[in-house]
Amino acid sequence: MKYLFIFAHVLYLAIARFSWCNRLSASRTCCNYPQIFPYGTVKICVKRAPAKANLCYYDCVFNAINICHKSKCNYLKAYDYINWIFPANHPFIDIYRKAFRKCVSKANELHSNRLARFKSRGCNPLPEIVYLCVENEMLTQCPMDYWNTWNPQCQHKRDFINNCLGKDIE
Repeated sequence: MKYLFIFAHVLYLAIARFSWCNRLSASRTCCNYPQIFPYGTVKICVKRAPAKANLCYYDCVFNAINICHKSKCNYLKAYDYINWIFPANHPFIDIYRKAFRKCVSKANELHSNRLARFKSRGCNPLPEIVYLCVENEMLTQCPMDYWNTWNPQCQHKRDFINNCLGKDIE
C-alpha cells in the first residue's frame, strides 16, 4: 500500500509538472524580440504547408531566406541574412547571430538517419529544430528592456529552458 501511495504521488507530480509546462507563456509575450521572417515569405509558406505540418512551414521559410537547403543549414547564410535585416546597432543582432551559430551547429550535428523518422510529407525537420532552438535562445538571452517582468510565467519558462533543456554550450 505504501508503494502504491508513493507511485500515485509521483504520478500526480509528473502530471502537474506536465500541465504546468503547457501553461507557460508564448515566447513572444515574454521577450519582445523582433520577427525575422518577411511577411510575404510567411504568407506564402503558410499557404504551402499542409494543415498541422509545421515541419513543412519552417522548411519553406528557411529555404526561402536561404538559411537551409536540402539536409543542411548554413550559419553563414543566417549571419548574412541577419546583417541584411537589422541595422548594425540593433539590440538583437548579436543575440540572433550567436543563437543561429549555436543552433545551426547543433542541428547539423544530428545524424540524418535520426532525422529521417521525423520527416513529414517530404519536409526536412532541421529548420524547425533550428527555429525552436533560436527561439529558446531569444528567451534566455533577452535584454531586460525587452523582457516581460509582470508575468511570472515568463520567468518560469526561462528557468525551464535553462534548467531542463540545458545551458548554453559554446
